Amino acid sequence: MFNVSACAWLLFTGQVFSAPTVNGLFFGDGDYQRYALFNTSQGGSGLYYTLSGNTLYVALVVSRNVNDNVFGNRDYTRNAGWQPAHTAKKMTDSEFAAFSLTIGGQSWTWQQGYAAQPDGTRNNTLATWYSSHLAGAGSGTPPPGYQSSSSFVWNLNTYASSANRAWNMNINGTSADDWKSPFAANAPDVVIGLNGYPAAGPIGFSSVYQWEWPMVYEWSVDLSSFGPAPIFVITGASHHSPAKNDEENDLFPPPPSGGGDPVALMDFGDLPEPHPTTLSQDGARHYLVPNGARLGEWTDPESDGVPAQDADGDDVAGDPDEDGVLFLTLAVGSPTAQLRVTAATAGYLSAFFNSQSSAALGAVELVSSEGPAPLASGTLLDLHVPTSGVYTLTISIPGLTAASVSARFRYTNEAGQGGASPSGLAVTGEVEDYIVNRVALSSDIDIRAYAIQSGVLIDLWTADENGQADIVVYAWLADDWMEVGRVASEAVVGEGANHYQMIATELQEGRAYRFKVVDEEGREHRLSAPVKVKAIRTRALRWIPDGLELTFDTEQGRRYVVKTSDRLDAPAEAWVTAPASQEKASGWSAFSDRPFNAGPGSETRIRMRKQAGQKSAYYKIILSDD
Repeated sequence: MFNVSACAWLLFTGQVFSAPTVNGLFFGDGDYQRYALFNTSQGGSGLYYTLSGNTLYVALVVSRNVNDNVFGNRDYTRNAGWQPAHTAKKMTDSEFAAFSLTIGGQSWTWQQGYAAQPDGTRNNTLATWYSSHLAGAGSGTPPPGYQSSSSFVWNLNTYASSANRAWNMNINGTSADDWKSPFAANAPDVVIGLNGYPAAGPIGFSSVYQWEWPMVYEWSVDLSSFGPAPIFVITGASHHSPAKNDEENDLFPPPPSGGGDPVALMDFGDLPEPHPTTLSQDGARHYLVPNGARLGEWTDPESDGVPAQDADGDDVAGDPDEDGVLFLTLAVGSPTAQLRVTAATAGYLSAFFNSQSSAALGAVELVSSEGPAPLASGTLLDLHVPTSGVYTLTISIPGLTAASVSARFRYTNEAGQGGASPSGLAVTGEVEDYIVNRVALSSDIDIRAYAIQSGVLIDLWTADENGQADIVVYAWLADDWMEVGRVASEAVVGEGANHYQMIATELQEGRAYRFKVVDEEGREHRLSAPVKVKAIRTRALRWIPDGLELTFDTEQGRRYVVKTSDRLDAPAEAWVTAPASQEKASGWSAFSDRPFNAGPGSETRIRMRKQAGQKSAYYKIILSDD
């Protein structure tokens, strides 16, 4: 069959790129970048979670000090820390994790087993492994819409379906007691030092053996049928028999900020002190709820506020959620500023500004607005935004004198839910915090980023350069500003609106980054909102005989190419160019693997056909640098 629908969901659509995939992988598919840490067990295991749209995702990643996916002969497991040997049969029979979820006055508690086969056998390559409350030692009834998997399930199913197995495990006619983890025939009979399993530190995914070394439990629940009620998540334990550390129940303590009570998932801010940000300061926080009001694409859950000098403290857990407000102008000496606010939903908006020298965040005045619906001028507290869309706001900020400005925006489902204060709890929505440097003239710098074959293409727009030095582009990477692009001084244009392009190899498709630009006069410009490295957004997908038809967003003047692979997690070099046919005014073009020009308007339609003998295919469309 064609698996392109799964690829379109993950690769084509920018908004859902931040959502994990419930397949039991944490490192192998990049999910570790999409989850936030919620709690840590006594054995060092991590409980991670995120909320994407109305779907709650949870992953429990077991510490290598407690358990792992190493099993088989005694020598092989002993050097990984097992005494005595660790068998796969024990893992499938007795491993489970205990979960509980409370939302909208309803509660569920269940045990998700690590693995089982529907037919009850362990030597039939046609059977499918699964992980749920019915697998192994699992029990109980999970909430409606529950989906689950584990790393053991992914490992075994991938092995069973692989035509070119890189290791010697044999599940056909071999007892579960005799199975061995991935092991190359020409390698010594040890696991330490194999790909993905270092001698110390966290273990991860092996791209050589296609094996997720950590034990991972993963699940999701669709919460769209619930009203805007807080979500409570806790775990009792994960159970391991045996466990490396001899503690079969790896308990989680009460969540960090909740004492002995369940703690609702919340979104916090990250303004630096003295502004109220943490729970102990009664900082701004919002319950994450199904159907919650949202600015921009993302809401980033935290267990507490993370104050940071640049208001980016909560970005370390994953993609930054401060993507709903863009500062167009905030000039020294001007009492007004212009903002671009992206409302993903209808809601009620409040805004608070002050310099970093004061703890007081004061309300501002809305002078005028442009957008898909009229907004009432006046104090920007619980301002009704009746429909989603992009709004340009002109605001007045009384008494603003500092060069560096703190800003906090709060957005809720309804007025009176707590958003009209710079601190305290709001029962719906999200909070976005910003530090903005005022400039001596309005900032005429803009950046966009797109994934291409050779890296990430950075589009930089400037205006009226006056100096003769280089223009340097920096991105915030690994807790520091790193140069990712440069316009040589001889290429600086000068007067007028100017456009420059550069390729960055340090950035990743689908991630969002903070950028700053040092212009030709040495002045620093920081973009107020993260810039996302865009994938291509799909508009429509339709099956056709022996293939499929895709409509996706494009920009005139650009060229695109289709890449395909039989595995979604394949390395970059395994993705090959796929022949495509493009719709034109004269009809459909011949199939070709050459890059194609974008069609007129803002979208392009192409067709791909199934190749002879092809069982499955994943596709992605990227900008061409050819």
